[in-house]
Amino acid sequence: MPSLTTIYDLNSVREGLLEAYQTVYDFIAALSDEQLHFKPSAEKWSAAENLAHLILSSRGIASIIARPKEAFAPFGELDRPGYDLTSLHDRYIRDLQAGVIAPTRFQPGTLDVSDRVGLLASWQMIQQKFAERLMPWTEAELDKYCLVHPLLKRLSMREMLFFTIFHTYHHLEIIKKRLNNA
Repeated sequence: MPSLTTIYDLNSVREGLLEAYQTVYDFIAALSDEQLHFKPSAEKWSAAENLAHLILSSRGIASIIARPKEAFAPFGELDRPGYDLTSLHDRYIRDLQAGVIAPTRFQPGTLDVSDRVGLLASWQMIQQKFAERLMPWTEAELDKYCLVHPLLKRLSMREMLFFTIFHTYHHLEIIKKRLNNA
């Protein structure tokens, strides 16, 4: 994972997202079928299942950034100082260590994890959507508009994009660790 302290402005966020997505794509594409589907235990996700989770959790964010800004009105504006990427990451890791798990709608069971080509194509599509749909956003809008994250609650769009970057690397590290321990 790149240094979290270097990602803040819109361009570095955009570049950070694209780099994270490409890094995961390259790693998954290079895995053998055995590695892609290896599970250390029944309750642990394989690399394919981790990718499916990333697709499901990223798809909504990639879609919502294309909506008119009025769509964010129900979430209000940020009423606190924004988190930097490192602070948000540390908060997320603390919550995970407390035993929080992904909501059902983000668990891999709804995607065909046996379809490597389909998973990778979906992953690339989301990467392209982020690249295109972030273009009209401004620095001020990243901090003004909010969304609700299932675990971290109300976040600015900038913070949600921070989350998307480190969440992607978090799951890549899980995959690597499981494969190294196999």
